[in-house]
Amino acid sequence: MISLGELLEATGVRPSPHWPTEASYTGFAYDSRGPCQGRVFVAVRTATGDGHEHIAHALSRGAAAVLCEAVPVGVAPGVPVLEVGDVLAALADWARLVTGRWRPKTIAVGGSLGKTTTKELLAAALSRRFRVTRSPGSYSGRLGLPVALGEMRRDADVAVMEFGTDGFGEMQALCSMAPPEMAVITNVCERHLDVFGSLDNAAAEMGAVLDCSSMAVVNCDDERSWRLRERARGALGFGLHRGELRAHQVRVEEDGLCLRVAYGSDEAECRVTLFAPALVYDCLAALGAALLLGLSLEEAVAGLGEYRPLPGRMNPLAGQGGVTVLDDTFGGSPTSALAALGGLGQPWVRGERHAVVGGLEDWEDSWAGPLATEVDRVADVFWGLGDQGAAIARELARAKGHVLYSYTDVIEGLKESLQAGDVVLVKGGRAARLERIVASLVGPSARDRLVRQEPMWDSVRMVRPERPTWVELDVEALGSNTRLLRQACGVPLMAVLKADAYGHGAARTARVVLRHGAESLGVACLGEASALRRAGIEAEILVLGYTPAWQARQAVREGVSCAVFGWEEAEALARAGADLGTRAVVQVKVDTGMARLGLTPEAVPAFLARLARLSTLEVRGIFTHFGSADSADLSYTRRQLDRFQDLLDRLEVEGLRPPVAHAANTAAALRLPESRLDLVRVGIGLYGLDPSSEAPLPEGFRPVLSLKTTVAQVKVVPPGTYVGYGRAHLTDRETTVAVIPVGYADGFRRGPRNWGSVLVRGRHCPILGNVCMDQAMVDVSGVPGVRKGDEVVLIGRQGDATIGAADVAARLGTIAYEVVSEILARVPRMT
Repeated sequence: MISLGELLEATGVRPSPHWPTEASYTGFAYDSRGPCQGRVFVAVRTATGDGHEHIAHALSRGAAAVLCEAVPVGVAPGVPVLEVGDVLAALADWARLVTGRWRPKTIAVGGSLGKTTTKELLAAALSRRFRVTRSPGSYSGRLGLPVALGEMRRDADVAVMEFGTDGFGEMQALCSMAPPEMAVITNVCERHLDVFGSLDNAAAEMGAVLDCSSMAVVNCDDERSWRLRERARGALGFGLHRGELRAHQVRVEEDGLCLRVAYGSDEAECRVTLFAPALVYDCLAALGAALLLGLSLEEAVAGLGEYRPLPGRMNPLAGQGGVTVLDDTFGGSPTSALAALGGLGQPWVRGERHAVVGGLEDWEDSWAGPLATEVDRVADVFWGLGDQGAAIARELARAKGHVLYSYTDVIEGLKESLQAGDVVLVKGGRAARLERIVASLVGPSARDRLVRQEPMWDSVRMVRPERPTWVELDVEALGSNTRLLRQACGVPLMAVLKADAYGHGAARTARVVLRHGAESLGVACLGEASALRRAGIEAEILVLGYTPAWQARQAVREGVSCAVFGWEEAEALARAGADLGTRAVVQVKVDTGMARLGLTPEAVPAFLARLARLSTLEVRGIFTHFGSADSADLSYTRRQLDRFQDLLDRLEVEGLRPPVAHAANTAAALRLPESRLDLVRVGIGLYGLDPSSEAPLPEGFRPVLSLKTTVAQVKVVPPGTYVGYGRAHLTDRETTVAVIPVGYADGFRRGPRNWGSVLVRGRHCPILGNVCMDQAMVDVSGVPGVRKGDEVVLIGRQGDATIGAADVAARLGTIAYEVVSEILARVPRMT
C-alpha cells in the first residue's frame, strides 16, 4: 500500500489543494498496458521507451496518481501528478522512507539464478514462526524493488526480497533502499556478462550485499559464491560437498525433490515440490536462512513442505492425454536449462522424455555442446526451437532432434508424438514465450498456472534486434505457402533457396519448407549448398548453377548433386567419386530457349550415353528452365515445354531418360499443369510473392518477409533547408523530418530511383533527398506525434497501409525477386 502523504514527504513535492492528501494506492504501475486501476503510474525513461508518452493511457485505464519528470497537459486537477527531477531517484527516496519507518527484518536474496524460488521457499519456511511478507513475482533492481515494496504488507515482521543487479553499483543502491539484516547468495553464473565482463566482476557486484548485512548464507559448492564468504559476517555455508548445512541422498520422485539434510548434530528428511536435482541448492539456501533466524531444522524442513511451484518454474502440469508437462518457461539461461534437463532425467519418468528448448538468455554458441550432451543423456526426443535449437541439434550424438521455427510446428509435432505417461520439459527464455506451447498441451483449467497470460503480453515486444533495422520473417506463412504449393501441384517440390533463400535466410527456410512438403532443395552454387550442410540440413540439394571442376571433390564429399552440361565438369565429378569411394550425383541441364546454361536438346542423347560409361557417376535427373512462364502470353513457354517433352520421349525410347525430369518454376507450376512432370522447382511462391503482375499467386498465399526500422531522430526544419547529400532536396515549407537508420548498404536503394515512401504510424511518408549509406530522411509533417523509437515499415503492413515488395519493385523499375534478395546480410533476420 502506498500513501500519497509518504510520496509527498519523500519527494518534497508541494501538493495542490485539489489533491486528496489522505489517499492511498494499491501499488505502482510502470506499463500502461498492465494493471493500472487505483495505482500510481511511474513514468520511467528506459532504453526502450519513455513512460511519459503513456501517461494519458495509464490514466484512462484507472491510474489514480502519476510520478513523472514532466507534467503532461490535460490532466484533471484532482489527479495528483508529482513532478520530480529523477523518477528512479524519487522511488529510491520513497523506499528509504518506508523501510526506515517500517523496519522489518529484511532478508535480501541475491545471485545469478534461483532467487525467486529461494525467496518463495524461505517465505514458506519462516511462516512457521513469523509474520512474513515477500516481494511479488521477480521484482528486483532499482525499479523493481520499490515496486515490490509498494505491494508488500507493512504488518509483517520479516520481509524477504529479491536483490537483483545488472549493473555496477546497483546492489549498493538496493541496500540503501532496504537495508538487509541477512543476505543470501544462491550462485554466480553467466548472467549479464555483457555488463560485468567476467564472472569475477559479477561476483564482486553481488557481494556488495554482504557488506551491508550482519548475517549471510552462501553456496559453498559454487566457487565464486564460496569466495564471497570472506566478505560476510556470521556466514553459514551450504552445499552437497562443503558447508555447515549439507544435503545428501538427493533424488526426484513423482511428488518432488527428496533429500536428507544435516546441520550440526541434527538431520532430517526434506520433501519439496521441486522437480530438478539442481534445485536442492535453493532448498539449502532457504533452510540456511531459516536456521540463522532461529528455526529448528525440523521446523524449517516442515515449512519447505508448504511450498508450491511457481508458474513457469519447473512446474509440473497435467497435460492432455495423460501427459505431464514440466513448465520451465518463466525465463532462463543455458545454466538453468542444464538444471531443468537434469529434472527430466529422473527415475520417476516412466514414459518417453521430450525436451523442448529455445530462446535462452545469455546464449553463446559454446553452450550447444554441453546442452547437447545433457539432452543425449536424459531425453528420448529433442525439439529445438530456432537457431539455438539448431545449434544444439547439430551437436547431438544421436539422431533424435527436431529443429523447428514456429510454435505451431512444435505443438503439432508434440501432439503427434506424445502418449500417455510421457513427460515433456518446456524450457526457454522470457522472449521466447514458450508458455504458448505449454498452454496448448494442458487443459484450460491449468492455464491460470502459466506465466504471461495477461492480454498486455500480446503487445509487448520482448525480442530486440541486433540493429534498429531488421527483417521479420513469418515462418507460419512460409509453412502455409509450402503446403499450398504442394497441394496445388500434386508432385514433389524442390524448394529453391538461392541468394540465402531470396534474402529470407536459407537454413531456417530449409527446415520450415522440408517440414511442410518440400522434398529437396535447389541452390545457385556450391557455397550455398555447403552452408546448408554445415547447418545440419541432410535433404537432397541440387546446385542449379555452374560447379567448376576444382569444386568437384567438395561437392561429392558433402553429398551435393550438381547440374552438368559439359564433359569436363562431369568427368571431374566422376573422378571425385572414385577418389572418395562413392558415386557423384548429377542432373543434366537442358537449354530449351533461354540461351542460358545448358545443352541443346539435340546434344543431350549423346552426352547421356557418354555419361553412362562413368561408373562412379549417377545421373539422377534432367531439367530445363522457362524464360517467360510469368508472362500473360504462355505460347513461348509451351514451345519450350514441347521441346523438352520431345527430348524426354526420345530418351525414353533410347533407354537414356533419367529417373526425374523437371521444368516448372512457381509460375509454370501454378499456370501450366502439364509442365509439372516429376517435380516442380518453386522459389518466389514459397515466400508469398507474385511471380509477376501478370502471374499473381492464388488466394491464400501470404508474404513471409517484412522490412522494418525505427525513427532515430525527429526535427523541424524551416523553409529553404537542404536535406541530405548533394542538396538534392530543398524544403519549401516548415518540415518535420524523421531520420531513419537504414540506407543503401542495407539494400534500401538510393538510385536511380529510391523507395519513394515508407510507412510511419500507418501513413505513407515520402523520402527526402538522397538515401545515404546508412540513413535516410523522411517527411513526417502530416503525421502527428511522431517520436524517436517509432516503428517504420519499409516492406510490410502497418495499420491499414501496406508496402509490398512488388510495390517497391515497380517504383525501382525491377522485380520483387531483386528487392528482397538485395536486403544485405547485416540486416538481422528475426522470426
